[in-house]
Amino acid sequence: KEYLTVLDFIGNSYKRSVYIAKALGTMSNVPLFNKKQLMHLIKNDFKDIDIPNFKVEIDELSKEEILNYLESINENSKEYLKQDYFSFKSFLGLLTPPKQTDFLDSDRSPDLVRFVRATGIGRDLGNSYYAYLVSIGEINPKFNQEQIKLLEFLSFLLPLIRVEEYVIIRSLIESPKTKIELMDELKQYLIEQFIPFFDHSISYMIGRLNPNKYDDKEAVVMIDGEGKFQIKADLSNPEFKEHLLDLISYGLQRYEKENGLRAKQFHQYKTYFNHQFMLAMCETYLTYQKGTMIKDDKVYIFTNLNKEDQTKEDLKYHDAFVDPNTFEWESKIDVTMDSTEGKKLIHSKEAHLFVRAKSKTGNLTLPMIYLGKGKLTDPKPHPTKKTIGFKLLLNETVPNELYEELKHAHE
Repeated sequence: KEYLTVLDFIGNSYKRSVYIAKALGTMSNVPLFNKKQLMHLIKNDFKDIDIPNFKVEIDELSKEEILNYLESINENSKEYLKQDYFSFKSFLGLLTPPKQTDFLDSDRSPDLVRFVRATGIGRDLGNSYYAYLVSIGEINPKFNQEQIKLLEFLSFLLPLIRVEEYVIIRSLIESPKTKIELMDELKQYLIEQFIPFFDHSISYMIGRLNPNKYDDKEAVVMIDGEGKFQIKADLSNPEFKEHLLDLISYGLQRYEKENGLRAKQFHQYKTYFNHQFMLAMCETYLTYQKGTMIKDDKVYIFTNLNKEDQTKEDLKYHDAFVDPNTFEWESKIDVTMDSTEGKKLIHSKEAHLFVRAKSKTGNLTLPMIYLGKGKLTDPKPHPTKKTIGFKLLLNETVPNELYEELKHAHE
């Protein structure tokens, strides 16, 4: 026959229809369970699979139910992470675990950071790709606590928003170095590019020797008797050294691929976790709990659009889009037109906007999306509480697809 027609009556089992959709998704080049990718395939009747004489039609009611079900799924759960990992390993045709740099070789590969940030791995293992492999039984534990600590520290920085820490560690793998020697190597690596973070990066590594109460990661470098920096972890294990260098290569190559060598402080529409923002700002602490940071005449705004998790009504601030260029934002409590912070906001020259639909999906904390910079305008005091409402006029229009997604996030 020229073709075969398959009619599948799913009845009321929409979960089964999701399995059918996922099965169809495995006919793509790389059978990964990526929620956005699968939802895109379903919306477009799997046309992107591009198989000659292959056509899929899902009735609109079923399509809507499948999409709603997928929307509710946590794709970072153990089940789906494991499925993605083994599908990718199979796609590469490997008998041993993929290297970290293997995750850079294909546009269809899963994001390595998803495995790094997987929750419930275990305290003794920390959070790293190595820890994930141990947790699913792919490898047996073979590194000591000091080595695990170094892997966790470097993995914590992924994806990189600056390269200095990785370049420092890579240099120290070769041999202990003085501060001046490390500075020279950094300048050589960055060649003619000006990145004003050299001193802070070195100072940050020194600070690892005396972690403060806001940064519970333990020191990974130390200063020897000759005043040189050296790595605390034992590098004599060839397997550990190979894994460590592979991690560093992954971080640096991904950074260059995503940012280019001439990097900006923040890249528009890229996502940032709290600690990544603090690193980019060259702050000593890596945790910031407030929704606003004011630096000179610049304002940095962080907001969750969906306020369902907020139990106090007066803290459910009005933060919403008016249009793709205008965002209505309400200051925190006790900021008035006459207060010090209120005056700083009113007279600020530049505002940077970071948003996310909600703070978490399952147990996984979500990053903020950087929408760019603009200007706070039209300040108005709230009629019943001590806050100020602003209209933030963005310099660049938010892309339509992202705008539509964020506009309805509070619903």
